[in-house]
Amino acid sequence: MPNVRIGHGVPSEPNSIPDTALLSAALATVDANITGAEISSSTVGGQSLLEHQIGLLGRLGVSRFLIEVEHVTGALLHLADTNSKTGRSVEFVRSGSDVQRLMHAGDRLWVQAEAVYVAPDLLKQMLSRAGAFLVTLDGRDENVAFERIDLNTRWAGVAVVEAQTVVALQNLPEGWSMTSSILRQALQDKVSFNALNQKNVQNGDVRLVRSAEDFSALNQEILVGRIDQSGGFLETRILAPIAARIAPSVWRLSSGTALVKGASIILAASSLGLGVTGFVPAAIVAAMIAIALNILGATVADRNNSTSLSRLTPPTVWTLLGLSTLATARTDMSYSSDGIFAALTVVGLALLAQKLILPVWARQTLKSPALIVLLLLIASPIAGFTQALQWIGIAQLGAMIFAKWVANDWEKKAKQA
Repeated sequence: MPNVRIGHGVPSEPNSIPDTALLSAALATVDANITGAEISSSTVGGQSLLEHQIGLLGRLGVSRFLIEVEHVTGALLHLADTNSKTGRSVEFVRSGSDVQRLMHAGDRLWVQAEAVYVAPDLLKQMLSRAGAFLVTLDGRDENVAFERIDLNTRWAGVAVVEAQTVVALQNLPEGWSMTSSILRQALQDKVSFNALNQKNVQNGDVRLVRSAEDFSALNQEILVGRIDQSGGFLETRILAPIAARIAPSVWRLSSGTALVKGASIILAASSLGLGVTGFVPAAIVAAMIAIALNILGATVADRNNSTSLSRLTPPTVWTLLGLSTLATARTDMSYSSDGIFAALTVVGLALLAQKLILPVWARQTLKSPALIVLLLLIASPIAGFTQALQWIGIAQLGAMIFAKWVANDWEKKAKQA
């Protein structure tokens, strides 16, 4: 669709998500001790705040991004190129006339101030709201970091504006803040207020991210949210919290996420190779490290905005580990196929457990590949790999039957009551 000036063509549907967003990479923080360069080098979930804003908005349907800049850096050019590969358009603007020229006919414009973070669920609610509005907070002292609109109201840093508000900025001189200017023009146009509940601030659903402490606190919340609470006991209680502590160090490496993903595949492949060649203890240890690295990879990467490597790594790792179990059992067996049968049983029951609705204790036990590997590591030196697999398979099947029996019994008692 060609670029046209606002005011021509068919307006967008009243309830549609805005196609275009105006974000900023130009303004310095009001904290005199932190420079704009330092802010841009800080990360949210392993990305710059600007990248994170674009990623969240893009997944919710915004496809065009106008970035307010003072200078177009190499990092910004790389950001534009990366997003173009996902079908998102990124353009750089310095004045109100630039914004007007690059918008499409009938667009509503999503405006988000530079240091503002909005949680995904709240962001989705805001985007689905029809018409033009300013997102506001009340004027209480705990909201003092947000820009004041009047005695009782502060701006939360987010707005959706219609064409006429943008047209009024066409003569705005370069160097003037577009987000602040849009706020003032929207107030003149008497755009309605969309007041947020104070709980949104208290819960961190909307916040200003300016200092190193702000970024650190936000990252910790993101990392906690990435821990899969439906996983096994070792994964959820031990490996995932360790991964969350290591993740910031991985983010500081230029290719940290790719290195972790690649290492998990290499360790899983090594486990397969060691199993084939008969180095059973080493194969088990390599499998455990591969599982830990796979969890670390899932923690440091945004699963909703991941690369092909990120998406392919988990199935590749689990396939290699499954083959490693079969290969190690085949190498370990003597005169019968007991090892292969036991390996197939353990792997099959582990896969079946992923599909079943189980009580918490059974879910944490049966949906824990790390627990299976740990038990193999403990039992194999005592009884041999094949015998250890057989014991684990019997334990899995017994736990599964007991869990379903107890669940059915409780369901019957609940119905009778």
